[in-house]
Amino acid sequence: AAAWQVAHGAVAWLRRSAVHMGKTRQQYCVAAGGCLLLGAGLLLLAVWRDIRASAALQEFENHLCGLLFIVGCASLSLGALGASAGCCPNRLLLCLYAWTALLLSVFCAASSAIFSLQVSSTATRVELDCQEVQIGEPVGQAAQAAQTAYDGMQADLAYCRQSNPNVLELRACPTSLGTSGSRWRHSQFWDIFESAEDKYGCSGFCKDGPSLFALPVGSVNQGNVQELRPACFAPIMEEVRSKAVLGCSSLLLSSVLLLLPCSCACWLACAPPPGRRANYVHRAEELQWTSISHPEMSEAESEESERLLK
Repeated sequence: AAAWQVAHGAVAWLRRSAVHMGKTRQQYCVAAGGCLLLGAGLLLLAVWRDIRASAALQEFENHLCGLLFIVGCASLSLGALGASAGCCPNRLLLCLYAWTALLLSVFCAASSAIFSLQVSSTATRVELDCQEVQIGEPVGQAAQAAQTAYDGMQADLAYCRQSNPNVLELRACPTSLGTSGSRWRHSQFWDIFESAEDKYGCSGFCKDGPSLFALPVGSVNQGNVQELRPACFAPIMEEVRSKAVLGCSSLLLSSVLLLLPCSCACWLACAPPPGRRANYVHRAEELQWTSISHPEMSEAESEESERLLK
């Protein structure tokens, strides 16, 4: 209710300001551009909230989420500035608004292209490294961290089972003193492998491996606890790609939306003041009075009114 009252008051203030300014088309366009920027900012923040939940994207490309948050907040701020510029036209403010929107648009387009290529390259290198591992080659640099993390967690789980053979998952060993200690519990790969097991039913990274977390629930028992599952690198890299495509697409869409407010602001800032048209001659009917008969006037009063007008 409070938010609705604030929004209603803001709209009423904008209307009063628009009436005071004369309600020019350019000012309406600038205000509409500000609303577009607000929408772009909300879109970027919604995408940021969605993809930041992906532990895989956070590990393999951790800068994209932060960029979406920063650009989303910048778009919201610029949208508020655009709405103010539409209501209170000032050439300096409009030029500042237009140039900022243009620079932010170029930045969004460039960032979208760069991150798209970078994520695709990273995912491809990880997949190639894992394919080499499956044919007996050593682990490459791109996949080494993830494979080392899985091997350490598996060693920790094996150590835990020495004292308790009935343990099915790593989360049941909170006090395990294996060689890897507790550092895997504070690692990003813990969340990555746990999520991958639950969503894709895989285990291991480059090589097939037994389950670490007994997920999905009910799929692991004492009879199949050592059963190998398909490696997780392919679905994890596919998730990284899909989340990155979502983020880069939202940046590209925002760059297009940012060009529209920039154009509207330039239209208003560069519009010349109204002036007389050279050699314009008014038509006779534009200059003469037009008599209007009133239903309550008598015939004599109408004739007198026409005589006075002549």
